[in-house]
Amino acid sequence: MLQILWNTIAYTGVSTVPDTSEHKHIVLINILSLIVSFFVLLNLPVILVTGSNPVFSLVSAVYACLLLVTIALNGSGRSHLARMYFTLLSALFLITDSVLVGSQANFHYFLISEVLAIFFIFPGREKRIMGVLAFLAAAAFVALQISQEFHHGFIHVPEEVRTVQAASIDIGAGILIIAFGYYIRSTYRTSELYLEAEQHKSQKLLLNILPETIVRKLRESPDTIAERFDHCTVLFSDIVGFTGIAKKMS
Repeated sequence: MLQILWNTIAYTGVSTVPDTSEHKHIVLINILSLIVSFFVLLNLPVILVTGSNPVFSLVSAVYACLLLVTIALNGSGRSHLARMYFTLLSALFLITDSVLVGSQANFHYFLISEVLAIFFIFPGREKRIMGVLAFLAAAAFVALQISQEFHHGFIHVPEEVRTVQAASIDIGAGILIIAFGYYIRSTYRTSELYLEAEQHKSQKLLLNILPETIVRKLRESPDTIAERFDHCTVLFSDIVGFTGIAKKMS
């Protein structure tokens, strides 16, 4: 049951896009939206129990809920808007949290994960937008890192909450790295299988047209496949009435 629910959410919007190269980007951003929302909401009870500032908890709750809109946008066929929405909303949330707590927590480190995510959730044809967003996220990280030296935040974060936040950041970063590593490997493996299937198909097609020795030469040395024969006989034959015979054949 959970597997069916997971697949339903992950593949939301895939059927609305005819371009199959777009599907992996839709699935990835749906999964990221679901995992990040769950991760943020999972930390809320701990933060509330330890007496953290309600503003911080409210910002996290609003972000987790708004992030699910990404899946709805994909479901309505607006995958480009979904990517932009996810990227900008996540960056805004991380920058807001970093400014609120300052040097008390290293939320801005998640911007590194966002830079990595940007290169995967945007297809190659949108590389200009991808490059601009990645640059802005990286610039925001550098600016926040510099501000850590003198900005200690607008709200006070209790010591126990800092411990929870530090653990959450470490665990979250680890999960994202593992997830992206698995995604990269899965993508490359899928590409390898597709390439092997295409090679087998082209090999089978060539064997239907050319002798195996010629096919082998094409594979090993495609530049020169000709052979020299000092003595040979050329036979030319003509089938009488071939045109009439061919017309009667199915």
